[in-house]
Amino acid sequence: MTGTASTTAPPVQLELPPMYCPIEYRVQPELEAIDRNAAQWLDRYQPYHDSTSRAWLVAADAATAVASFLPNGSTDRVELSARWMYWALALDDVTDRSTPGSGAGGAAELVSRVLRLMETPQPLDPPGTGLAPALQSFIADYQAMASPPQLRRFVEGHRRWFLSVCWQATTSQPRTLDDYCHLRMLSVGACATAVLTEFTHPEEVPSNELDSPAMRALQESAYLVLGLDNDLLSHFGHDVRERDVPDVVTTIARLYQVPTDEALVQATALRDLFMDLFLRLQERLLPRVSSPTRHYIENLGFGIRGDLEWGARSARYAVLTPRDQPPPAEFTPITLNFAERPAPAIVDHRSLPSLSWWWNHLTPQ
Repeated sequence: MTGTASTTAPPVQLELPPMYCPIEYRVQPELEAIDRNAAQWLDRYQPYHDSTSRAWLVAADAATAVASFLPNGSTDRVELSARWMYWALALDDVTDRSTPGSGAGGAAELVSRVLRLMETPQPLDPPGTGLAPALQSFIADYQAMASPPQLRRFVEGHRRWFLSVCWQATTSQPRTLDDYCHLRMLSVGACATAVLTEFTHPEEVPSNELDSPAMRALQESAYLVLGLDNDLLSHFGHDVRERDVPDVVTTIARLYQVPTDEALVQATALRDLFMDLFLRLQERLLPRVSSPTRHYIENLGFGIRGDLEWGARSARYAVLTPRDQPPPAEFTPITLNFAERPAPAIVDHRSLPSLSWWWNHLTPQ
């Protein structure tokens, strides 16, 4: 898909420290068709406010994002998920224009209205353009295709995500690393995205397995890895954002009084701690669950690797151009480096009280 863009990006090579992610990278084979159909939907409903914001949405490459996150999903459902990704990125751009610590009133009103739209039966072809009609169009198709439990979990996943948006609006700087990790686990939106992992697979995941405490530990560790990876990928553009949003690098630098370069290395070690936990929980759970749940668990892992590979190649992270200017047509991807083992931990997980219970599920309960 093409959009209005400038010609070239400055020749800047961005590179991340080695990270632990021993998971295969896969892409849904019908990516080209998924991209074409999702692009037509984007311009039908136009969930953007001008040509520059459209260009940034196009350059984000939402189709590749979901094709990488959902490599084993059915084509029609992955294409529907690509529409959601376009909408979610557009919503994220709207909430990013607010100032952290400025109060939750505006954010709470916006997300409450969005949640109500998701809970309400929608027309198949809503009139108009913008965020609301785009959501109405998506959710009508999702309601028609998803099972009632999948629809409920999708809405609840958004509720958790949006609650963190309101939390973020009330605090400019998290007080502890535990607070930051708890917030980031939710604010990355993976609790909503992960529902698409089960939605795009033909066999429904049993609720009694999906809602177990051990599965929650696995899911939440995956959400946090995705959030921290997003932080690492987007950290390079921190200085050109429209607002000063804390990420894991700036949070570690502030809390531990270390230079940014050292904080970047420590942040990578922190994400490795949770990556290692996810893999250990995955190994423990896979032999104990049904076939649909095994597919779901494996796909969470593919999503982590796919998100990294997409983010490194997406203009949303790899381009340092200010967002009030069009993205360049060509740019250099972020260089990813992978390690054979996790980096030494910078914290003891017991110092993270809101998350430390995850480790309890490494042993029989």
